[in-house]
Amino acid sequence: TQKTGREVDDLELLRQKLGLEPLSVDYSTKFSLSEVETELKKLSELLKGIYLSRKKEFMSEWMSGDEVLCYLKISTGTFRTWRGNGTLPYSKIEHKFYFRKEDVEKLLKKNYNGAAKR
Repeated sequence: TQKTGREVDDLELLRQKLGLEPLSVDYSTKFSLSEVETELKKLSELLKGIYLSRKKEFMSEWMSGDEVLCYLKISTGTFRTWRGNGTLPYSKIEHKFYFRKEDVEKLLKKNYNGAAKR
């Protein structure tokens, strides 16, 4: 199938990031099935590694509800109130809530007194 310009650019960028040589195919070369299978396994492992590193990077920006409770040391009731009244923004997937670490930190900074009262 013919690739669009955008797809070609994306593939070229990925190739450069991975430090791979440009792909050139010599159709006169014959490969055994085991050689093709070996190369496909290598490619699969490489793609899996890329996926897992991006997933880890993405999830490092988010916290579960349990993590927020432990981090802020608040009760479940306070947590539900803040979530319900918009004090603590969230993302919900089915029955699971996720919170951006940045939003939790903003909440702390916004309410920082600055001077301890004695």
